[in-house]
Amino acid sequence: IVIPDFIDTYKITGEAELFIKHYRDHVVGITGTKGKSTTTSLVAALLKEKYQVCLVGNIGIPCFEAIDEMEAGAYAALELSCHQLEICRYSPQYTMQQWRSMVLRNLIFLQTKCKAIP
Repeated sequence: IVIPDFIDTYKITGEAELFIKHYRDHVVGITGTKGKSTTTSLVAALLKEKYQVCLVGNIGIPCFEAIDEMEAGAYAALELSCHQLEICRYSPQYTMQQWRSMVLRNLIFLQTKCKAIP
């Protein structure tokens, strides 16, 4: 897809970004290369011990289908890919990234976004 230069791509957004923007304080975002679904499911199970929880994103239900539960005060365990995060200008209040399992394909994709961690 070629996007003409005159289109302001900053205005492009996605479902995950709108969801995070509106419910930021009640979203735990999980990303990484391997184990996102397992980690997201584990986070949801742990949160369910005390809170109402929605399993959303690339696992569970689409973000917009969780709106009624979120309006009632639920928390969301949100699985996100690095490609979804690329267009997000908002981040969840709580985030987890599985750095130990980062593999070459994500490093290539993120090479301009990653900096060395001291």
